[in-house]
Amino acid sequence: MFRIFLFSIALCLPISAPTFAAGTDSSESAVKTTESDYVLAEKAVKAKDFRNAARLLEAYLIGDSSNANAWNYLAYSHRKLGDLKKAEAEYKKALILNPDHTGAHEYLGELYVETGRLDLAVQLLGRLKQICGVDCEEYEELEIAINDAKGS
Repeated sequence: MFRIFLFSIALCLPISAPTFAAGTDSSESAVKTTESDYVLAEKAVKAKDFRNAARLLEAYLIGDSSNANAWNYLAYSHRKLGDLKKAEAEYKKALILNPDHTGAHEYLGELYVETGRLDLAVQLLGRLKQICGVDCEEYEELEIAINDAKGS
């Protein structure tokens, strides 16, 4: 009885074949789409179009969830849109993928400053010092954010 039920459900489901551009296979087509999403997302972030950037990056990450830069850009976009909880989780994903990602350390540190967790921001500043020294831009930017928050 159960098999008949499953068979009848299967008959009701629409069947469609995937369509691909001539001369491409499915993986090649998917890669081109996600690479395009990523490039467009980078442009959107630089243009401060964070809503569009987040949409494009979410689409990109479906195909390649191992790109620390994409997670960092997505987190940055969500932070700028005010979704700090989501942004924090995404920065942490970027850092799991690349523990030396200077941008993710800086931006997560700035998020900690924004949320009043200066002790955590200072820890990330120390980590940046280990990774790139006190003369790298990410260290300098986070140091400024921390000092501004402290009022010095």
